Amino acid sequence: MQKLAALLVEARNAECEALLRQNSALADVQLAYVLKDTCLVGWSSEPTRALAAASALKLLSQLNSDSEIAALRAWGAGLEAR
Repeated sequence: MQKLAALLVEARNAECEALLRQNSALADVQLAYVLKDTCLVGWSSEPTRALAAASALKLLSQLNSDSEIAALRAWGAGLEAR
């Protein structure tokens, strides 16, 4: 899960979406929390990485309609707005 999250953060949007589709079995709430944690850890020291993780959360929420993922996506949108 950590490896997929790291790949998503490093990928461009189209690549990120392709990675999520290729790994759809892992595109779940657990992945969303790993991405959220990446946002938190990187916010003060690596803001670009944090924003990339928030972007990956957005794409994840578009592929998986789980309400918990939607909530984490909304949280990530707050970071993007700052």
